[in-house]
Amino acid sequence: MEMIGGLADGSGDFTTHGTLHYLDGTGRNPAPSFALRLPTRLSDDFHVYEVVWTPHSFTWKIDGVAFGSKVIGPDMEEFTQPMFLLLNLAVGGAWGGWVDGSTTFPQAFVVDWVRVYDKVGGYGPAAPRGEGVMPWEPGHVSERRL
Repeated sequence: MEMIGGLADGSGDFTTHGTLHYLDGTGRNPAPSFALRLPTRLSDDFHVYEVVWTPHSFTWKIDGVAFGSKVIGPDMEEFTQPMFLLLNLAVGGAWGGWVDGSTTFPQAFVVDWVRVYDKVGGYGPAAPRGEGVMPWEPGHVSERRL
């Protein structure tokens, strides 16, 4: 989930995005993306960001309001595997705008809490996908694309 600040029209300050990045069966990233514009700036208060991930779908929510859903198809097998959670503050880039003399520093990314829930009894074991490497290991796909 993302909030893109710094857009010239200011719309990014009010809008949250939910996007799913993966390579489909043809090797392309369809990146389905959903957005919800709130009536107030996201930075004016804390919000509850939520991704409901089941074996069958993803649903993105903010403050309990669902604003997008994607059914997990047969070419999305990577989403049957264990994952990790990453929270970050990125400054600059093609979407929000490049860093220049008008960019305010320092930036702040304030997180009140993070919770991860699992269904009681779970959904069953992750489906085996064969041999692979972790993202930090030599030979990972991100390293091979450089």
